[in-house]
Amino acid sequence: ATYVVIVPFLSWAFRKKSPGALSFIASGICLYGMAMLTLQEGQEVNSGDLLTLSCALFYACQIIAIEHFAQKRDPIIFAIIQIVVVALASLPIALIFETGEGLGGGEALGSIAFTVVFCTVFAMAVQNVAQKFTPSTHTAIILSMESVFGALSGIYFMGEVFSAKMAAGCVLILFAVLLTEVGPSLAERLFGLPATGEKG
Repeated sequence: ATYVVIVPFLSWAFRKKSPGALSFIASGICLYGMAMLTLQEGQEVNSGDLLTLSCALFYACQIIAIEHFAQKRDPIIFAIIQIVVVALASLPIALIFETGEGLGGGEALGSIAFTVVFCTVFAMAVQNVAQKFTPSTHTAIILSMESVFGALSGIYFMGEVFSAKMAAGCVLILFAVLLTEVGPSLAERLFGLPATGEKG
């Protein structure tokens, strides 16, 4: 989730153009909302969080890269290239470290197929097409809704407890999404000045 905050700064660094004050504000609100949604009381930072932070940095770089290349190339072809490269790079690692236990059942293979088709191929294609028309900072905040849907799915399918704190986190994330999408035009209408350096 930290990529939401990283993306505006990377966008600023690479494009030499500020994404606008609203994007930074919305990113901060979104990050706080995700913290309320996911962090538990008394939870401390550990070494695994450093790996998560590294992952967030690379994911933020991917969002910036997709925004750049999707403007100049067919987004579907670009998505296919990404998937093939990751698959080929991951295959040797999987062969070395994965034992293959639990893959014999049809249920496991069905889950893998669902993950490949819908959660990877379809999702990547949609993201590439959408980023052809959406600024990277907006993309990062919209993608943060994954946390909300994940929490709601856990409640519906797994019977997990949904606290008032988690509900507040969901509201903040939704507010951040609306702020990035509606805020600039609203600010321009009210104050007569563009509130962001990017156009969606």
